[in-house]
Amino acid sequence: MKTGISPILILLLGLFSTITAVAQPKLSFAVRGKYLPIYGLEDFSGRTYTYGAELILNNHHSIGVDGTMFRTRGEMDDDDEVAMYSDYERKTYCLIDYKFLMPVKEYNIAFYLNTYWKVNGRYWIWSKKQQDYDFGDRDLSFLQSATRGRFTEFGAGLGLKIYFGDSDAGIDISMNLGQKTGFNDIYNHRSKYLLKTTEHVLVDRTIAYMRINFFYHFLR
Repeated sequence: MKTGISPILILLLGLFSTITAVAQPKLSFAVRGKYLPIYGLEDFSGRTYTYGAELILNNHHSIGVDGTMFRTRGEMDDDDEVAMYSDYERKTYCLIDYKFLMPVKEYNIAFYLNTYWKVNGRYWIWSKKQQDYDFGDRDLSFLQSATRGRFTEFGAGLGLKIYFGDSDAGIDISMNLGQKTGFNDIYNHRSKYLLKTTEHVLVDRTIAYMRINFFYHFLR
């Protein structure tokens, strides 16, 4: 983040607190993840999946790591609503997070404050022709255009873990605000003979980030 306390500092303080806690230490762990298809608009679809785990100390401190993939596809139609080509966007990253948990046992929920760090982020945008569409003699060089990038992201937010009844399984939802930084390389094919390459385009923006995971808590 550009101002205030850095989320990575909060993460390190949380890790230190987790390691040095000595009052009746109780360790447990949880696996977490999801697979969600994305629908809703006629010409738009996608999918995302997450897989990872977290180490939990005294039901108040949690350090987690997971991997995430997010991909979308948007169809470009002609005047007759026939798909000509599709634009794809895909990103992957590893996420490290710290949570300070505040359990409410009588309701089987836990509120928390968290900070996260996305590392090794990779980003792609590309296009692909639809096999059932006849472009005739049209120059299709533009379909070779692409964007490739790398990024990191720091952020913090509020969340809620909800256990399904008295079971050890549940859903984890958080709302976060983060700062995303990185660089993109853009390859713009304007024709068969003209390629414009723009390298190391700076990405630096504040984003809102909603995170949803399912989990199973062992040794709770």
